[in-house]
Amino acid sequence: DDESYYDFWKNWAQAGDDFNPMVSPFVGAGSDHATFLYYAGIPVVDIAFFEDENIYPNMSGYPAYHTGFETFDLVDKIYDPEYKLLRACSQLHLRLGLQLAESEQLPFLMEMYADVMEDGMDTMEKNGVIEALGDLGIETQYWNESVNAFRAAAQLFDKMADEYVGSNPSVLRVINDQKQGFEKNFLLAEGLPDRIQYRHVISAPSLFNAYGGSAFPGVGDLLYALEDLDPASVDHQRMTKQLAKHVSDLMIIIQRAAEYLQPFPLNYSSQH
Repeated sequence: DDESYYDFWKNWAQAGDDFNPMVSPFVGAGSDHATFLYYAGIPVVDIAFFEDENIYPNMSGYPAYHTGFETFDLVDKIYDPEYKLLRACSQLHLRLGLQLAESEQLPFLMEMYADVMEDGMDTMEKNGVIEALGDLGIETQYWNESVNAFRAAAQLFDKMADEYVGSNPSVLRVINDQKQGFEKNFLLAEGLPDRIQYRHVISAPSLFNAYGGSAFPGVGDLLYALEDLDPASVDHQRMTKQLAKHVSDLMIIIQRAAEYLQPFPLNYSSQH
């Protein structure tokens, strides 16, 4: 009771004073937040608590999950007597929600998306995806350049937002509006290929793993579908064109996101 959740977490992780918990950009689609982010482009956060891997190293989930045996008595007497862990988790949820709600400026960093996209491109390079696109005659140079150029725009925006002194409510409103609406730049109006329920081209789940996430899921999904088609068939040609168009769409969308982060022509000084 005398130890904060952060200190407990830091000691559990054996990370020392430099403890900085990692936050995954892929929230998956296994819960109610999916439509908000992947269809409407509304920022979400999914906070989850998992089993203690130090105590239960090979457990994929807690026993009785989603079964008729998951009762009040099971939790009260075995899983969490006196509800100490559940209380700590609830308090952390409330604290994070309160901090977010009361923040004068939304605590979002745009440069994190540069990491997501660059890591995605590196992964596709290592996995042979970029080479496979080249074999199909699909140019990836401009898509790759748009990803690399995004970081500079994100860094400039984050720097401007960090240096801003909140004495001008009009400028603060503009910065917050840009942050709040940023995700919408990554929406494809017609949805991902053959999946109209998912429109987010960067972090939506892959067609073959709805509970996970992968950068640029549309590219992998189309390449996967091409594997079962005869290269000489009409369907193969049609899907190859669809894939080329999707790569072009990605370039345009990323460029649009970078342009969206450009500072508005307002007076960012403290004077009105």
